[in-house]
Amino acid sequence: MIPRPRAALCAARERGGCGGGPDGPGGRAEALEMPEDAGLALLRRPEVHTGPVAHDPARRRLQLLVPEGSAEELPGLLEWLEWRGIELELSARAPFDPREAAIWLRPPEPGRDADHVDLVRLVSAAATECHRARLTRTAVLRVRKPGEISRWPSRTPRGYWREHGRGH
Repeated sequence: MIPRPRAALCAARERGGCGGGPDGPGGRAEALEMPEDAGLALLRRPEVHTGPVAHDPARRRLQLLVPEGSAEELPGLLEWLEWRGIELELSARAPFDPREAAIWLRPPEPGRDADHVDLVRLVSAAATECHRARLTRTAVLRVRKPGEISRWPSRTPRGYWREHGRGH
């Protein structure tokens, strides 16, 4: 049986972690790291609420700040969400030093701290966007040249077309 995904977060809050801002009193910042294209797609989704978000253009990665304890929770949460065994390029960084942020896309401010993140929804949406971005990057688009004939058999009522080498 897989443990409840929020168990580590509840324990972190009881210890006094996650307070204040991204590195608030008694807590330390942790971040979900994901590819830039997936992260930007995630930020465009209106139903996903994030805390502070940093962008590292040199590495083409986004870091979404999350409550303390989230980094150790990520592997179990991905398994619980049935993403186990799928390469997502989604990882956790603990600790994350907010001074490392090259560019703040959503800077830390009151009301937008890592404590108010619904980790389950955020990880679910992030995994989906990482998977979509990976499929998009690896998709090979094959465009036919003018005059090139498809080698796939045509499904017609009379069988195959002549240009395929068979048929009537």
